[in-house]
Amino acid sequence: MTFDEITAESEPIPAYGGRIADVSPLAGHHGLPSLLVRETVQNSWDARDDDRGNVPVMFSIDGHDLDTDALDGLRSVMPVDDLSGFDRVSDDEAREGVLHPLVVLKRPSVRALVLSDRRTVGLCGPSSSGRQWDPVRNGEALPRGQQRFANFIRNVGRSASNIGDGDGGSYGIGKSVLWMASECGTVLIHTRTTDANGEPVERFIGAVHGEHFYDEGREFTGRHFIGRQAESGVIEPLTGAAAAQAARSLPIPRYDIDGESVYGTSIVVVSPRLHPHWPTEIDRLRDAVRWQVWPKRVAGIRAPDAAPDMEINLSWNNHKVELPDPLQDPELRPYVKTLLDCARERNSEDDHRDIVAECHRPKVVLGEAKFRTAGSDDNNVFHLTLTAMELREEFEKHDDVVNDDIDIDFEPAVDFKQPWGQLALIRREPLLLVQYQKIGGPDATGNEVGVFLSADDPVVEAALTKAEPPAHDDWIPKIVPKDHPKDHRRTLAKRTVEEIKRARSVFGGSFRNTSAGDQGVGEQTIARRISEGLMGGLGGGAKPPKPPSGSSSGSRKPKAELSLADSYEVDGRTVHEVDVTLAGIGEEPASLCLVASGKGRDNAGSLDASEHIDYEWILSSGESIPGDRLNAEAADGWRVTALIKVSGALRIRPKVNVEVADAD
Repeated sequence: MTFDEITAESEPIPAYGGRIADVSPLAGHHGLPSLLVRETVQNSWDARDDDRGNVPVMFSIDGHDLDTDALDGLRSVMPVDDLSGFDRVSDDEAREGVLHPLVVLKRPSVRALVLSDRRTVGLCGPSSSGRQWDPVRNGEALPRGQQRFANFIRNVGRSASNIGDGDGGSYGIGKSVLWMASECGTVLIHTRTTDANGEPVERFIGAVHGEHFYDEGREFTGRHFIGRQAESGVIEPLTGAAAAQAARSLPIPRYDIDGESVYGTSIVVVSPRLHPHWPTEIDRLRDAVRWQVWPKRVAGIRAPDAAPDMEINLSWNNHKVELPDPLQDPELRPYVKTLLDCARERNSEDDHRDIVAECHRPKVVLGEAKFRTAGSDDNNVFHLTLTAMELREEFEKHDDVVNDDIDIDFEPAVDFKQPWGQLALIRREPLLLVQYQKIGGPDATGNEVGVFLSADDPVVEAALTKAEPPAHDDWIPKIVPKDHPKDHRRTLAKRTVEEIKRARSVFGGSFRNTSAGDQGVGEQTIARRISEGLMGGLGGGAKPPKPPSGSSSGSRKPKAELSLADSYEVDGRTVHEVDVTLAGIGEEPASLCLVASGKGRDNAGSLDASEHIDYEWILSSGESIPGDRLNAEAADGWRVTALIKVSGALRIRPKVNVEVADAD
């Protein structure tokens, strides 16, 4: 075909039904710039070329102002004049909805955001849905060669068979952020990949996502495709010379690195909903890269000599934007060093800074949280990250239409006031930064940072993947399916969330223990929490008494720190899982006896609970020891789980005494 035959067609709803464009199911805790970076970077990583060797996947974000010849090139690949189904057909309309792309093309200058990856497999596989062939290269099966073209361009959602090992995405809807990011719902896609015979091929297709509409008695999804029309009526991608010509009409980077041809994909977001001028907007996207995907940019995580997963570059109108290496970034460096400690299994010399997350039923290590001191108060400020106020000031400095009727998104890359004081939650296999949680506790923790890295265990990986919503920015155990009675994924996800909460509490408590004075620690702290409803409602009633004013919370008296991990029903009894951590013993193991007890209370008042409670100890090895007493050789940080089994409607306040055996 000739390039002049490029056309655009609207997608009718098939008789069996289909996806209606309108609203994307993608939502989360992030603004558009951060969401755009998170989703596109993860999509590129999922398509990584396993034959690339120990070098990173290349990813670039480039902003362009297109006018004169460049704008003519854009117009030549967007034959959208006759498309229907758009509520906004003029720049003067202040109504909601997607703007007709023709309105954008009539402007004297159009902005375009180009997102490109190299050293990936590209958009391989059949170009239409409903067909299947196994992608190959050089006569062999292509790793990660799932049906990427159809899944990206045609399909909404993603089957489990098309999720590769180590992929971060699992829903198949993260790509919708691209259409969300375009004022006219338009993206243009060029890819260099392999065809059904394993030979290199170029493909070009455009997709416009408008609103559902009716026309001449037919119903349409609101999606429109740009390419060549096949005999079946389906719009297929341009290929070969026509696809190469389309690529030359757009500001798409070359497909070579150091003179070597590579595979990959470039996506042009037409008229992005990014309103500040390019230097400010690209700086905001830079901040999103820095804060949202930094684990992928750190060398030595997967192995001591491993290259970083990805190298990311940014520019606007061919002006390169400086992006500091994470280890040289003054705001991120403490987090990076902590992640390296997690990856290398390096512990701190201080107590309560390395906390293993475990599930006892089933017996699984879930991951580890590590906390490290970041620096002083004076350095706990944003050096590079643009705040919402700075974004607004920069916008007003360069835009002369600011007034009360203009509502611009000035959301920064992160929503916390200072760079430190956060715990970064990272899913290990894709090095996906799920979210930041405030460490909390005393003010002193504001100068600390933490990293939770999930375990290198496919069972844990599967559980946490299922616990993530479409935006992959949270772990929500309730959404994890439970397919059969022995399916533990929901339990593992729930325990992970609880263990992370416990780790923050234990770490924050270590600051209280050295500075709280008469606030009470250990058993008093857990008793106070339990009496406020942790185990069965208003357990003990009155708050525990304060220790004598002369007592010292910094003494080395052996003690047990208690933390409720879980509560559930078994055979009509309530079982409380309580994590017990020893402290005040020293680094050298000592012969100890742990004695569990509990005060009880029911609706009639306090009572002797001994006849209503049974105890069982679960060691880290999984061994179970019944009874209220446990003998152990243990030092500071030693952990055990106490199962407290309660009969009847009884609320209890547990206690664990630590007795040191007399030296002979």
